Amino acid sequence: MSQFGAGTITVSLDDGGQSFDQLTITDGSLAGIASVSGGTNGNDLVVQLSPTATTAQVATIVEALRYNSSSDTFGGARDMTVTLS
Repeated sequence: MSQFGAGTITVSLDDGGQSFDQLTITDGSLAGIASVSGGTNGNDLVVQLSPTATTAQVATIVEALRYNSSSDTFGGARDMTVTLS
């Protein structure tokens, strides 16, 4: 089993976040996650990986990332960057 271990996944909006931009993860208790912070009001979402996080767990975590707009009138597109370090 390959381990990634103790790194971070940072999700950011390419054009800068707005107060209505929400970055989330569908399940903050997925295997391989040590903690989740940020993601609200246009701020970066940071997922701290556990020291024993495997490559497969990291892939599952990345697939669980989500964007939501709390604006009733937003109709545009958002590009985001996912950085794994």
